Amino acid sequence: MKTLIRKTCVVILAASAWAGTAQAVGVPGQGTWESTLKPRDLNENLRDGAEAYYDSVLDITWLKDMNYAKDRLVSSTGLMNGIDANSWVNTLALGRYRDWRLPTVRDIDNDGCGAPLISGGDCGQNVDTTVLAEPGVDSEMAHLFYVTLGHNIDVFASGNQLTNTGPFENLQADIYWSGTETRRSSEAWYFETDFGWQQFRNKSALAYAMVVTSGDIGTPITTVPEPHTYAMLLAGLGVLAVVVRRRQG
Repeated sequence: MKTLIRKTCVVILAASAWAGTAQAVGVPGQGTWESTLKPRDLNENLRDGAEAYYDSVLDITWLKDMNYAKDRLVSSTGLMNGIDANSWVNTLALGRYRDWRLPTVRDIDNDGCGAPLISGGDCGQNVDTTVLAEPGVDSEMAHLFYVTLGHNIDVFASGNQLTNTGPFENLQADIYWSGTETRRSSEAWYFETDFGWQQFRNKSALAYAMVVTSGDIGTPITTVPEPHTYAMLLAGLGVLAVVVRRRQG
């Protein structure tokens, strides 16, 4: 009897571990995300887990779903032109939280991007991620990509180099709009998450949209098992109960 119960418990624990692993998208030890991103509840249902993460370094809160436009059926793919992306995010309401926006970029020299660089500027790869008191970080998306998620881009490599999505869901290896225009109102800066490229393009082009807000919002939460984990545990306990009844019968 004890042997059967012990084996069943092992099955339950293995199933729980498998369920958690299936949802694990972060790479432990890569970047600072494990210590700087704080889970936040937005819908007043702690059993759902976090809907957003507060970035304690940048003092901003990122929405967990990095392709929320698709999941909200705003776009069949999540891709939008720059005007629509900005308008959608600025009017978005999540429960009682409404002050959402696209991430920002600071044009360091206020001259756009004269020539793409490979290190330290505001354009190209490995762009500046310095956090300033005012006006803040030079690029919120670049800081997320290079510092928080710890990507170290090889500028001579080709192909997708997005290796760590941290606790986020649906982070696309593609182009994301910022909410920052260039000197031309028809253009806006963007960040490309497949190989860490920052530049600007005409707003008529299509790209994805990250949703962020300034400051710390939502309710701080501790680690709560995801709903699928609860289901696996309950299923395992059901199996245990059947085994016990059969042995007793």
